Amino acid sequence: MTPAAFAKLLEQVGIPLVVAGACAWALQFIIRWILVTFKKDFEKKVEGLHRNLDEEMAVHREHLVELKTLSVRLTDRVRRLDQTLTALDATARTVWTLDKVPRNRTRSERREELEEALRDVGKNGDTL
Repeated sequence: MTPAAFAKLLEQVGIPLVVAGACAWALQFIIRWILVTFKKDFEKKVEGLHRNLDEEMAVHREHLVELKTLSVRLTDRVRRLDQTLTALDATARTVWTLDKVPRNRTRSERREELEEALRDVGKNGDTL
């Protein structure tokens, strides 16, 4: 558009319409920038955050594996200690001829005992 044509357009439609057209062009430019440039930058940032989260999750998974291993080792040590103490108790009671201390049965032991009783009821026709 030549300057003469622009001046003629300004005379015909007036300053408000030219300003409105300039605003429309500026708005179109801003919208295009948001949809193209800003979107690409935003997607790059989101991808970076995803990479960081993946790295942190991998580190935490390694820590969880270590904690699981440690808990298994600790449980094994506690079981060995329990077995050692039980053997020591049995040895001491045998040497000093002491009575056997009644110990609490575990839930699995009580369950096995009750299941055995139920099997016997079925064989003999008895009731509990």
